[in-house]
Amino acid sequence: MIQLLVSRGITGIENVEFYDAMIRGEDFMIEYYVGFSRGKIAVKIIGGENPREVLRKYYIHLRESRTQSC
Repeated sequence: MIQLLVSRGITGIENVEFYDAMIRGEDFMIEYYVGFSRGKIAVKIIGGENPREVLRKYYIHLRESRTQSC
């Protein structure tokens, strides 16, 4: 993973911070932030037969969880 980031010009990694995760049956999504010398990027790991559908469900999950916490 680090080699992939460095090959994309993301160097000077300072920290990795968990953001959120969703697991629904066989589908899952994990999101975390990577702080590096020039800023911060979001990294998403998607597992499932249809990644677009998993991503769609994840954003619904985020919206619902943010609404419940308010």
